[in-house]
Amino acid sequence: MKNKEVYEGEFCNGIKEGEGKYQFKNGDYYVGSWKKGQPNGWGTLYYANGDKYQGGWIDGKPHGKGILYKKNNIKLYQKYINGKLQ
Repeated sequence: MKNKEVYEGEFCNGIKEGEGKYQFKNGDYYVGSWKKGQPNGWGTLYYANGDKYQGGWIDGKPHGKGILYKKNNIKLYQKYINGKLQ
């Protein structure tokens, strides 16, 4: 469903909260935990190109240890601090 943003999941007072799936306009989508409308906790970002990143999130940014799974079966172990690759 490219070119359309869609959220399916839990809300609290009209804000994404709990577990849910968010589809971005570019075809990427995030599945996981939400807090105050942002990815927070554990989640997976699936890229439209077939790659996926699985790991921790804080305030909508990757944070902590995670794994980038490339579509060609390569695994890259990564560490982020506040969205920046370390």
